[in-house]
Amino acid sequence: MKRPWSTLLILMLLTLSLACRSLVVAPSPTAAPSPTTAPTLPPATPLPAEPKQPPATPGPILITFQNHSGETICYVRISPTASDSWGEDWLGADETLAAGADRTFAISPGSYDLRAENCNSDPIYEEWNLSIFDNMTLTAGGGREGMITLLLDNASGETICYVYISPTADTSWGPDRLENDEVIPAWENRAFTLAPGSYDLRADDCNQEMLGMQWGFELIEDAVWTAGIDRTRIGVSFVADRYYLREGECATISWNVRNATRVIYEGRDVAAQGSEIQCPLESVLLQLEVEGLSGSWQTETLKLTVLGRY
Repeated sequence: MKRPWSTLLILMLLTLSLACRSLVVAPSPTAAPSPTTAPTLPPATPLPAEPKQPPATPGPILITFQNHSGETICYVRISPTASDSWGEDWLGADETLAAGADRTFAISPGSYDLRAENCNSDPIYEEWNLSIFDNMTLTAGGGREGMITLLLDNASGETICYVYISPTADTSWGPDRLENDEVIPAWENRAFTLAPGSYDLRADDCNQEMLGMQWGFELIEDAVWTAGIDRTRIGVSFVADRYYLREGECATISWNVRNATRVIYEGRDVAAQGSEIQCPLESVLLQLEVEGLSGSWQTETLKLTVLGRY
């Protein structure tokens, strides 16, 4: 069926209107205004500092050892103080150090004990607990400037097998200064080289029984220490095996005296060591008189008490 012209015209106008709507371009968005100042930037992270370098390892220390002892040195031993042994001979099997000669050794810094021996392995020089942090010259037979000789004189009448020389400030005796199989026979002596200072001294026999001890020995120049019994002191033991008796009972009285020229028991001269049986009928006071080497007298008493009958 054909449509009227007016209707067609209306349809054409509607179609054209829709086409124009689809061609309209959307407006551009409003641009943000440009900032007037630059934004603040976060602070830059600093680069890490270079790590500290460890201190350089110290180089070797040079010890020049001079032999002024008048003997040939066949063995030189340089041992760390913490070590329990002297270690190897630093001269070697075929080298010796003649009297008047010297020899230089390179060691690491630290604390050392040093010892030089003649060809019979007898010590002719020793130094203990020596702090070595600078080049140094040591002299066998002449010591080292500032060092002091302590002569230990054994007047104990027995062999000394152990010697302890400890700085007074230390809390232990430290090592035996004789080492190995060395001893100091009765009435002989032995020299030790030490730094000036205050020392505690002790000498023991081979059973480690003390023969002599001295505290706070001030060593400021070459000195002599005599190890042995103090012969100015009287030693007295005056005892009974029982002190309380019944009538008719007995007690044994014993005495032992040292460092005396005369001993008198109950008015009679007796030997320095002895005993006697006493059977008193009543309580009694017994007396022992002792004259010391210096001429002084010391009196000891003890009482035996006799109890009544049962």
